[in-house]
Amino acid sequence: FAVMSALTPPVAVAAYAASAIADANPLTIAASAVRIALAAFFVPFAFVFHPALLLDGSWLEIAVTTLAVVAALVLLVVAAEGYWRVAVGRLSRVLLATAGVLMLMVEPLPTAGAAVLLGGVLLIERRSARVAQPGGGAAPKAD
Repeated sequence: FAVMSALTPPVAVAAYAASAIADANPLTIAASAVRIALAAFFVPFAFVFHPALLLDGSWLEIAVTTLAVVAALVLLVVAAEGYWRVAVGRLSRVLLATAGVLMLMVEPLPTAGAAVLLGGVLLIERRSARVAQPGGGAAPKAD
């Protein structure tokens, strides 16, 4: 966590250096850096709660835990960034963040809940994409 102090306010040494180069607001750059490095904040906690990530357990437990944590981190990063191929709506971002937290638990019931939330997000985004396109699903016109 000591290395992460270079990213996070109020220290944010790396953000201050980047802001001088980019001639931008240091706090804006620090917030962007934290959003980009979000996974780095969750991985140490995942190690504590899931020893299988440290190769302590059967090969099946290690594989399932690793896949679940990677999926959780992807969901959390997509929720934080608000983008996956196209921009993701606010409701979808909240649902994705909730699904990511549930997936981090690596238990059957929370993982099933995360899958249901992810299915809901896919339906919401598919419906909003269909409404946004001219003709209710036709390909957009080239300008």
